[in-house]
Amino acid sequence: MKQRVLITGGCGFLGRHFARYLAERSCDIVLVDDLSTGLHPDQWPLHLKAPVHFVQADIRDYLKNEKQQYDLVIHLAAVVGGRAVMEGKPALNAHSLELDALFFRWATQHKPKQIVYMSSPAIYPIDLQDGEEKGIALKEDLVDLQALCSRFGMPDLVYGWSKLSGEFLASTFAKHYDLNVFCPRPFSGYGEDQDPSYPVPAICARAANKEDPLVIWGSGKQTRDFIYVDDIVEAIISYLPKLRGYETMNLGRGVSNTFRDVAELAARYAGYSPAIKNLEDKPEGVKSRFADITRMKEHYQAKVSLEEGIKKVVDYLLQ
Repeated sequence: MKQRVLITGGCGFLGRHFARYLAERSCDIVLVDDLSTGLHPDQWPLHLKAPVHFVQADIRDYLKNEKQQYDLVIHLAAVVGGRAVMEGKPALNAHSLELDALFFRWATQHKPKQIVYMSSPAIYPIDLQDGEEKGIALKEDLVDLQALCSRFGMPDLVYGWSKLSGEFLASTFAKHYDLNVFCPRPFSGYGEDQDPSYPVPAICARAANKEDPLVIWGSGKQTRDFIYVDDIVEAIISYLPKLRGYETMNLGRGVSNTFRDVAELAARYAGYSPAIKNLEDKPEGVKSRFADITRMKEHYQAKVSLEEGIKKVVDYLLQ
């Protein structure tokens, strides 16, 4: 019997990749998206085309009338965007709190067998990511919602607060309503079809256009743990048979790279050697963010290196 899957916000970057991965495994997939930022399935890149049942709707309206039973629900509906959205439009990020609260209320009534709530490393205290030193590998128990006594630091802006609140709902509702909720914390995910408001596709697009100088936001020295989208999707779906109650896991490569590294790789694969210029007046976020992936490695090892991933993005854009 086919596994029945609901993906909220399913026409966005991650939703498209989940849909393709699950369709290849013969799942019956329902996508709900209001297309405020997502792409209609007819517009998806050829390599992501998948047989899905698409419903164009605001997820708030859809869930009011949705009484179907699902084996898996992947909740991605949220306000999305790069650093400019995080810093410049906090009211939009606050809207995600409403979506999450409505979703978990629905989940308590209709009890999907498994839930994926996409969390974020933005929930980790920024004081651990913003010092002058290289920074520390962020471990899951730095934010432990199951501990009887935990000390929380300041998350990264309203976006970080919204994801921390979403995880708190997930942990609380899992305990009180017998739900199985997986809250992966993917670090800096990227891929070929990601929106250019995110840094990796933006830098790679400039390189594909052979812009000289090749500009990057901020100092260029800020570091992130870049993980390719296929590794995110496969790590999550392959973990679900083990899921019991509320669980979380960092998803990354455990490696710290600068945005200047990304620019240099993008230029190399675009076949030119530009000057790299920093736009100091643009937001750059925290200075250092990378994952402790001890728990992830017990289950899954990322397959795509940063070099391979950047080449995939640049080749895709050059085509």
